[in-house]
Amino acid sequence: MLQTCGSLAALRQREETAEWLETHLHRSVIDVDAINRSLRWGESTGQHLLVFESQDYPAQLREIDSPPPILYVIGDKSCLHHPSLAIVGSRRCSINGSRNARWMARQCSQRGLTIVSGLANGIDACAHRGALDAGQPTIAVLGTGIDQVYPRQNQELAEHIKNNGALVSEFPLGTRAYPANFPRRNRIVTGLSLGVLVVEAEAKSGSLISARLAMEQNREVFAMPGPPGAAQSAGCHTLIRQGATLVDQVEHIVEELEEYLLEVTTEWREANKPSDQSQQRQLAEAALSATGKQIWQRLQGQGCLPDELQNELGLPWPQISGGLQELELAGLIRQEGGRIIALPTPG
Repeated sequence: MLQTCGSLAALRQREETAEWLETHLHRSVIDVDAINRSLRWGESTGQHLLVFESQDYPAQLREIDSPPPILYVIGDKSCLHHPSLAIVGSRRCSINGSRNARWMARQCSQRGLTIVSGLANGIDACAHRGALDAGQPTIAVLGTGIDQVYPRQNQELAEHIKNNGALVSEFPLGTRAYPANFPRRNRIVTGLSLGVLVVEAEAKSGSLISARLAMEQNREVFAMPGPPGAAQSAGCHTLIRQGATLVDQVEHIVEELEEYLLEVTTEWREANKPSDQSQQRQLAEAALSATGKQIWQRLQGQGCLPDELQNELGLPWPQISGGLQELELAGLIRQEGGRIIALPTPG
């Protein structure tokens, strides 16, 4: 409708506008004030109303069942057309889970995938931050109105995303956080994406809803394994048994999405693809967390025992363990016979 009318001002003049938007606003009585607020909101710089008929409406989202008839977007609307990967998981994630999510988001962002998640605490927030670490855009899909950031402690993160990506919502302005909104939100998270990576999920996690939606939308489903018996890993292990691709390095995702990436990001990948293994090593080192870089600097191409590393760096063991796992996932070390072995620089 917006495309047909040509402008929001012209859209106001259409007789069916109120009725059309009323369906979206889920109200039993037409609220003209609410409609006008939405239209005025969309006229501000950096704020966009994308109706289904608009050329700016993301093509990926058109393919799903019950696509939202309208999207409220703050930020760069063009990133909704980027090849994207959803990263989701537990709000109560482990230290290793949070590091894995942030590391995987950085790595995938550097390979041309825009990270999509739901701005929740835990894995979602870590995924957004990982993309921002890489200097790449990220998309946060809200389960509230676009003007109601939830949870409130992620307000600062939302501000960063506005300037380096986009906030997206299908809900009318002023909509607060209702439990029923978040499963609806999840279908947009997966609908915008080529696939979904579940980093950590308990047996009855909401992230499993996202995985099911991704399967129904014919998207790829990936899951990271975790320690046997860990509650946060139970959902991921279930997904793997059901056929999800087991992921412990970024190449597992890139290989599965290669066909799609070649179709839509050939130019980006050619411009940014490392020319040799040495450059791949440099990218891996640059994407490390602060702890990962500290451990890697200490190793300096040499092996050592974990106890030696902990004693020299003076860091708690969970932090050391998480850093070692990050280095191993990045292909910089291997752990063998209780010893840390730094892998040689290629070439």
